[in-house]
Amino acid sequence: MNREKKGVVFSSAKKSFGFLASRKSLDFHDLKFKNLRNKRGGDNLLMKQIIVLIVIFALLAALLYFLVTMGSGELVKKEITAKQLCVIITGAENGTVINLTSNLIIEKNGQNIVVKKSTMDFGYSYDCNTNNFEIKKENANTIIRIGEQITDSTPVNPPSPPPQDDKNPPGGGSPGDHNIGDSTNPSLTVIAIPIIGKVDDVQNFEETAKFALNYYVEVTPLSECKNKFLGIIPEKKDYGSHWKNGKCIVPHPSYLPEGCYDYRDVAYYGKICADEYKKVTGRNYDFIMGIESISGQDEECSKATERHPSKNPYPSQFVPADNRKETAAQIFAHEIGHTFGLNDQYCDCTGVTLDKLNIGDNGDSYCGPKAEPNPLKKELGCDPNGPCCNSLPKGSPYSNKCKDCWGNYGDGKSIILFSSLSSAEGKPRSIMTSAGFYPIQGYSTEEYQYLKTQNKLKC
Repeated sequence: MNREKKGVVFSSAKKSFGFLASRKSLDFHDLKFKNLRNKRGGDNLLMKQIIVLIVIFALLAALLYFLVTMGSGELVKKEITAKQLCVIITGAENGTVINLTSNLIIEKNGQNIVVKKSTMDFGYSYDCNTNNFEIKKENANTIIRIGEQITDSTPVNPPSPPPQDDKNPPGGGSPGDHNIGDSTNPSLTVIAIPIIGKVDDVQNFEETAKFALNYYVEVTPLSECKNKFLGIIPEKKDYGSHWKNGKCIVPHPSYLPEGCYDYRDVAYYGKICADEYKKVTGRNYDFIMGIESISGQDEECSKATERHPSKNPYPSQFVPADNRKETAAQIFAHEIGHTFGLNDQYCDCTGVTLDKLNIGDNGDSYCGPKAEPNPLKKELGCDPNGPCCNSLPKGSPYSNKCKDCWGNYGDGKSIILFSSLSSAEGKPRSIMTSAGFYPIQGYSTEEYQYLKTQNKLKC
């Protein structure tokens, strides 16, 4: 007989017992699932804590690595090595093979030269603006082959040149351009770009650019074959969004004091303007002469740019000049001299172990009697052990480590720059000495002969 209890019908004692047993089992499983969920929540919290600790540890390790590399000069050493290799690569002929033995790892990434201390190192990367080389590791040596170009799998179609008519003169360009040299088949092309900030302080751009470009041709081996050089002075008009009233505009960073500009920004926007000119006219260039004065920094500005350095990369094709004729000619010739491998001659840093003055691991300094290819020499008018080198004035470059030097004699035939200054021993000095110290007259005879070996300066 069936019995009823609280709405649940039991047909037998066995069934009643079975139901109760099953309810107990359900209660047990509910508890088990609840504990499992609590355990999983704890595991998730623990996992999150572990991930946060790993991230903090990684950030601390990266900070420690940065501080160690900066303090030891490793980052500077890698930067110098990359830039020196770029100078060698861009100046070498196709087919050249360079065999390096170094404790640094040297690699290629696109157009960039990457220098690392170890495989775990982030390394220093420098844009060499050419893909015409290959770097391979062979045993303990690093082999660089010039002319071994690694190309992207996707073909790139260059823009079609503008049609040749009255509005587009041979070689491209703008009809109102004022050019120095031959525009048909130059081996070296330099475009002058007027660069300003909020204030237009480049008032005599065309005159300054003409003087500086002509001076450069006269003091280099190109003086023997002027048809191999093309200097472009763009027509005064706007070629893109970064031009205004025929001049290249550098935006003022809000985090810097009024009137203060980072030299990296000046170079970065100078190249953008040159590329906008190139896009409009179809005319290419090798180097940019930046006619400007806004990157000249006082002490306040210099400290501000050190605290907040620009993140814009400095293009290797940009060469600074000035908005004054003689200074523009000297600075451009001096800085592009570095691009072709020449070193400074206004100081003697023999024996100095300061990383910023050393090239690679060989201990040779940027200046002095060991600074190939243009060391200070007694027979060229600068004996480092004689009156040519004295203690640097306080505040001069490297004054805490080096000696001030007059530099080797100039070529003795070019236009003399800064002739109103006092002459050391009555003779003007090389372009590679410091501007504003002494009268300048071209490159030294040794520098001139070295420049003749550079592809873009060969006749």
